[in-house]
Amino acid sequence: MRSAKWVSVLTLFAFIIAGTAWPNTEVTSIIASPKFFNSLNGEITSITVTATAGVDNLEIRVLSPDGSTLIKNGLALSEISPGQYTIQWDGKDNNGLLVASNTYVLRVYNLATTTYIGAWSNVTVQGIFFPPISRPFTPTGNNTALITVQAPSGQSGMYVNIVHNNWRGYDWRSRGNPPLYLIETTTPGIYTVEWTAIERGYYYTDHIWPDGTYNIIVYDSVNNQMPTTGQITISGVASVNVAPDRFNAFGGETTAITVSGAADLNLQAKITKWNSSTGREETVRVLPLSGTDTTYTAMWDGTDESGNLLPLGSYTIEVWHTGSLTRYYPTGYVTITGAISSVSTAPSLFTPTGNNTALITVQAPSGQSGMYVNIVHN
Repeated sequence: MRSAKWVSVLTLFAFIIAGTAWPNTEVTSIIASPKFFNSLNGEITSITVTATAGVDNLEIRVLSPDGSTLIKNGLALSEISPGQYTIQWDGKDNNGLLVASNTYVLRVYNLATTTYIGAWSNVTVQGIFFPPISRPFTPTGNNTALITVQAPSGQSGMYVNIVHNNWRGYDWRSRGNPPLYLIETTTPGIYTVEWTAIERGYYYTDHIWPDGTYNIIVYDSVNNQMPTTGQITISGVASVNVAPDRFNAFGGETTAITVSGAADLNLQAKITKWNSSTGREETVRVLPLSGTDTTYTAMWDGTDESGNLLPLGSYTIEVWHTGSLTRYYPTGYVTITGAISSVSTAPSLFTPTGNNTALITVQAPSGQSGMYVNIVHN
């Protein structure tokens, strides 16, 4: 009988202890004040919750705009008067980083029952914002894209870095390009910088960056990355195709150069040959590329600007916008081959003595250099 009495007392005691975390807790309101705050300026927001009085183990959780992802937990609510709870949030996530400018969901979470309770509310974090770039940037070597950043007024030393979305090798800052510093315009809080998408020969010769989507990342004057990122898409020249990639110009053959790119470009193909004496590519022929949509073509017969057949060997096809001082990134390659008409020796029966020679004669297209023969036992 005494044992049963103790069980009843313990059960009642447990019920009293657990009563403050009973799942029937009601939340009638969640209010953030201010509802809009700028965490980059050090501002915070105070979150006030009206709920059942005397409940422990309640916290505010900050969720993504659609409510699907946890951004910040551990914001323990303190009861300042019966049924009134409060906590402050500084706009940082669980990693201690400032969140991007957006509107976030606020919910009350009961740690004792491991459930969300009550209605949703929201709060808007202000700071850096990228007005959307509505269409792709088609670089020509003579134009620029305008990158606009909305941020707290009075900043200095802010800059952007541009990184390819999938191809991490294309990182503007790490490739030795000049910094893209943001300058505040006459409108307070609006900063801009112009971008040409032209790389100044860090790994390769100067060229316009490849087509693709790039992330725009903002840094402050001491190289801290800001939470908000933007994007820009380049749509210039996508590819260069040469078919056939080996042709006998001396036999009257030609090759077709086909370029895919954005519409309404004024393109030309520059055919270059590596000059080992100067250590650079030298242009041997310029061909206008014609096209009415996004495909541009030209035919090449293997001749230079004067109509002379060029020597056998490999050539590079570069694509330039007419009037530009910079090529596009994609290139093509082609090889001029030639027919050997005959190979003869004199004498036909060579009797070497150690002091005499045989003369090998080859009939081939004129103007060749670097050709050689190999002799193999039959």
